[in-house]
Amino acid sequence: MKPLTISSVKLGSVNEPNVRKALTDFFKEHGEGITLFGVAELGLLRKRSDQQNSQMMTTSMDGLLLLHSETEAQPHVCALEIKTMTVNNTV
Repeated sequence: MKPLTISSVKLGSVNEPNVRKALTDFFKEHGEGITLFGVAELGLLRKRSDQQNSQMMTTSMDGLLLLHSETEAQPHVCALEIKTMTVNNTV
């Protein structure tokens, strides 16, 4: 499937690095005990298989977050999908 190439989608993609940079401050101010340890930028991810004609899963998330809560011993890895309102009718 070919990705959308409209200008509002391109503008949203250009803004993604700004959003990722702002996440640390956002969690400091609003995290309520959750600390952001890291943000990894990602593109298309696919589970590889050596078997021909096997099922596979792909995803195009914008990144991964490594979060730690004051109340839990283990950190959590979370998927990041960034949506930016670039036009008035953005849903």
